Amino acid sequence: RRVPPQAPPVTLQLLFLDGEEAFGDWSDTDSLYGARHLAARMAARGHPAGSELSAMVSRCRD
Repeated sequence: RRVPPQAPPVTLQLLFLDGEEAFGDWSDTDSLYGARHLAARMAARGHPAGSELSAMVSRCRD
């Protein structure tokens, strides 16, 4: 009996940030320090062959 090949396991990571990291006034240059640091670390980390890395960024303001 042959067992059909199975797809490799999939890992999904979701990260929700509150976006309240500005030291002064909220601006493009004074915000998201931790989020930017984490994104840089995740992008620099090696990913196994065949992996897909994608990101969707959405800015929502009240």
